[in-house]
Order: sequence, then structure tokens, then C-alpha cells
Amino acid sequence: MLRYKQLLKNSLDPAAAKPMSLRKLARAQIIPVPSVHNYIEFNTLPRIENIKKMATYYNESVSSLFSEDNDTTAELITTIRKLSITKQRQILKELKP
Repeated sequence: MLRYKQLLKNSLDPAAAKPMSLRKLARAQIIPVPSVHNYIEFNTLPRIENIKKMATYYNESVSSLFSEDNDTTAELITTIRKLSITKQRQILKELKP
């Protein structure tokens, strides 16, 4: 399953820490409710402007949203993106041979 679809489903999951209704989720992302519904239920691919909104909302890269939900690389990149610039530079410095 593509990551954007899994993130949307997780946001709507009643067992989630802060479950949302479809309407609230769509409004929070500024995406039409029918579009979000179609992305989840009918495997409709989001328009580029909507995938950018999802990327911003979930603090993910656009490319990571099209990875498989179990993609370790996408998860790692998302985690690193959430770090401060200073911490990112420190990690890169440590990785250099």
C-alpha cells in the first residue's frame, strides 16, 4: 500500500491517539472530502497539488508518500527531515568517512 494511503487511513483509525473524521482530515489538509475518500477507497492517485498538501500536513517528502508503507528508507528520510538543521548536519558529518 502506498504511504499516503496508509497515513490517511491511520488518521481516520478510531484506535489512533487522535482519530479524525474524514471531513476534519480533509479540511485540515485543504483537500475536498470526496477526493480524500477516493484516495482511500478507490485507489485514486492524488493530484500533484493535493499530494503536496499531504506532504506538508504529514511533514513528509512528496516522494516518500509514493513509497510502499513499509519502506524503511522513506521512514528514515522522514525522521531526518523532522530534525533541526544543526542535527542533520551533525549526522552527515558523522557519516562521512
